[in-house]
Amino acid sequence: MRASLVAILGITAALAAQVVPAPVLVVQSATSASVALNWQTVPGASSYVVQRRAVSDGAYAAGGSTVTGTSFTDSSFDPFTAYVYRVFGVSGGSSGLASNEVFAGPPPVGFSYAS
Repeated sequence: MRASLVAILGITAALAAQVVPAPVLVVQSATSASVALNWQTVPGASSYVVQRRAVSDGAYAAGGSTVTGTSFTDSSFDPFTAYVYRVFGVSGGSSGLASNEVFAGPPPVGFSYAS
């Protein structure tokens, strides 16, 4: 029994060590024409997946935009809709932990964002 428990704990620890940590996502700039996002490199990530959803949708669609760097500019959106973004590090085809969410969209006057 003890050997089995040690083996299970060892596997759990090994899997936990392989999980790609969550990036810290920030909005670099936002206008009615584009939203520029960036984050720092996270250990173990070979690429990143950026996801976007409208604030009113509540859920992210499957997939997203895959990038190999640590920045992404979104220029294909409705400037009259508020959006939420998040990013995941990817390693070996598996997504890591989700970043914080950031918001960009049109307030009553002008275009703003919050990280």
